This record gives sequence, C-alpha cells and structure tokens, in this order.
Amino acid sequence: MPRSLPQPPWTTPRRAAACLLLLTALLYAGALGGGYILDDEMIYLDDPSMPRQTIGSAFSGAVPKFLWHPAGYCYYRPATVLLHSWLARGFAGQPFWLHLFSLAAHAGAALAAFLLVSQFAEARVAWLAAALFVAHPLHVEAVAWMAGLPEVVAAGLMFVSLYAVVAATFRSPFQSLAETDGGLKTAATDRGGSAPWLLAVAYLAAAAAMLTKESALALPLMAVVFVGRRAWPFFGLAAGSLLLRRIAAGSAAAPLPGHVGWGAIKTAAAALLHYVWKLVWPWPLALDYNLSFSAASWLGFFLAPALLAWLGWRWPQMRRAALLLVLPLLPALAATLVLPSQGKVQDRYAYAAVLGFALLAAHLARHRRLAWFIPALLIAWGFLSIGAIRHWQDPEALWTNTLRVTPNSRNAVLGLGDWYYSTARFEEADRVYRQGLAMLPGDRAILASQAAVRAAMARRKK
Repeated sequence: MPRSLPQPPWTTPRRAAACLLLLTALLYAGALGGGYILDDEMIYLDDPSMPRQTIGSAFSGAVPKFLWHPAGYCYYRPATVLLHSWLARGFAGQPFWLHLFSLAAHAGAALAAFLLVSQFAEARVAWLAAALFVAHPLHVEAVAWMAGLPEVVAAGLMFVSLYAVVAATFRSPFQSLAETDGGLKTAATDRGGSAPWLLAVAYLAAAAAMLTKESALALPLMAVVFVGRRAWPFFGLAAGSLLLRRIAAGSAAAPLPGHVGWGAIKTAAAALLHYVWKLVWPWPLALDYNLSFSAASWLGFFLAPALLAWLGWRWPQMRRAALLLVLPLLPALAATLVLPSQGKVQDRYAYAAVLGFALLAAHLARHRRLAWFIPALLIAWGFLSIGAIRHWQDPEALWTNTLRVTPNSRNAVLGLGDWYYSTARFEEADRVYRQGLAMLPGDRAILASQAAVRAAMARRKK
C-alpha cells in the first residue's frame, strides 16, 4: 500500500457525518413527498396490532401479517417488528416522517461504512467510498420504500459491528490502519482499555442485524476477512439466530428442499450476474426483473469473479473491497438455491454489497490519471438516483416504470391493473391486462382480474 498522504480536514468522523448527511438530503429529498406503497399500507395502516408490539410478542411465534410469504411460510424478524412498531406509534399516518427516518438511517449506514473503511484505508479513500455508497442508484428501492427499511438498518448494523470488532481487536477507535502499518495486524497488541466495550458493541450490533434481516447472515464471513479466527463468535450468533427462528416459527419456517436442482443453480448464477451488472451500470431500475440465463451467460459468470480476483492480486488493497462486494450477496444467492420461488432479484438485496463496489472505485481514483473519475461518478449516480426516486411516489408510477423496464412482469401487470381497478379507471385496467396477456397468454390470475374489470365496466354502463 502506498505511503499515507496528509488527509483533508473534512475526512474527520464528525465532518464526514455532516457531509454524508447533507449528500443524502440533497439526493433523496424527493422521497419525502412519497406516500405509502405496496407493503407499507399492510405494515402501518392495515395491521392494528403493529403499534402495540412488545419485545415478548415480537420474539414469540406470533409473526405479523406482513412477514408471511404467499407460499405459506414466514420470515422471523423480531427486530424488524419492533422497529416498525416504534415507527407506527410515533409516525403512523405521516409518511413524511417515516421517509425522513429512512433517509437518516441511510446516512447513518454510510457513516458506519466510512468508519469501517477508515480502519484499513486512508481517510480520503474511506470518505470517497462512503460518498459513492450514499449516491448509488441501487439504494433507491431500500431508502424510498419504507418496507425496504430493514435492509438499510441491517447493513448499517453490520458495518457498525465490523468497525467495532476491528477497532477492539487491533487498535483504539478512529485510528486508521493506514496511519500505522498499512494493514491489519496479526496480533491484538494495541487494544488498550477500549476492547471490552467495543466487542460488546460488535456482538450486540451483529445480533440485532441478524434479527432484522436474513442478509446479515453474511456477517460471519465478512468478519473473517477482517479478524480471521477471532470471528468465531459471529458464527455462534448466526447459529443462534437460526435456531431461535426455528423454535419460534416452528412449522411456519421456510422448508428446505432435499436437494438443489440444476434450475436453481442457473437462477443463482443469473442473479449474481444481474447484481454485478447493476452495480456497474445501475440503469434502468425497477421493482421486478425477470432473470434469463443463456449459454453465453456462463462466460460472464466466470469472468466477473476472475476479474475481482485479478484486481485483488494486482492491487492488494482491493482484496477487501472485492470481498465486501461478493460476500453480502451470498444470502440473496442462497435464497435462490433453497427457495426457487424467490428467484427474482431485488435492488435492495444488494444494499451492503454496494460498499464493496464503491470502495473499488475509490481505490481506482487514487491514481492521478483517474482523479476525474469519482466526481463524474458521483454526479452521474446522483442524477440517476434523483430520477429513480420519481418512480417511488405512488403505485401507479412504480408499476408503470416496472412494465417499461420489464414488459413481461406478471407482478407489474397485476399491480398496475389492480391500482387502476381500485381507482375506478376500468378502461385503463383492461388495457393493462390485455397487454399482459399478449406477453403471458393464458395466465389465470390476469384473466381473473380482467374478468372482474370487464364486469365492473358492464355494471357502469347500465
């Protein structure tokens, strides 16, 4: 690693926090005017039990309606239930404050990412990575949609946990590794008196993250990257969270198949290619994507990991960046293997992985010839994020954009058609169903919805 350079004053933790908060506000201000979308109504309006949730009820097997999957199994996320319950008590009926909380959570996750990266890279690189993390358009789904908030919170807790365990194991808080030996030490010799409370923070944040969203189950492997064998408590926490889920949810927990079929493997490979491509080229974005996998896709499937491995070999400081990109995606890819019905990808599942890609870009910008790269990328991603937020203002805008990006999306056809039906715009609903049947001929759900719309049109003519 090159010798550490003098760091600009705005890379101190306090000033970095202010800058990241300002950047978040500039890019996501448009989200404050959005209303309830999709699952938001189920969480904050349709479930009268949400404001009355307690720690006991959240951790019991009484899983709220919004955590049940249509296939008949449930997600066990007690920390998510408590978070939504607290927000429902404080802000129910006021989407503005709910969205403001989501923006603050996004800025907090970016600050935690800055603190984590500053433990093994120069503060300048950490700041650039955090700024890119804030601006990446893939975050719009998680930040502008209240139902996506658990992804933001879980990732922020993961970053806090990793920062705390690194600081406790190797040095005191806010001291960058780039200021000392340029890399993680192999012995915990500079812990001082701060290690015990920092380790407590690390493990508590890890447990909270795993009880917020299943994506945090990647945390033990991420911890291995930073602290090696000292990451064993994280594996214990992951096992404990899975056991708790099984005990509480019981037969309602998602069943695991006896074997993984070839179709599921192809779906996981297509999902990995999709996420890597959207990290590099985040446009156009939508709520729903239909994965496709051709013979030529295998080239990309092997080429992407090979490129990351080459970057790590060519520039050792990029190794952790490459791992921070790949490891957070593993839970989402695993879901496509064990739950084939979950094969469709979602932008918010790549929330934590964006940090790895942002860090790769920040390392590239250290070269003088690429000094223009970060400002150009920030401007481009900023405009794309602002544009994508417009699609999350209401269900009509959301589903219309999804159909534009994914014309054969069954979910988008039903979603937009149902929205038109609920607002008595029957002719427009019928048009959407006809377009959907042209792409998905004979689909029973679309045919049933179309029949209901035409019956309503007939009644209105009488």
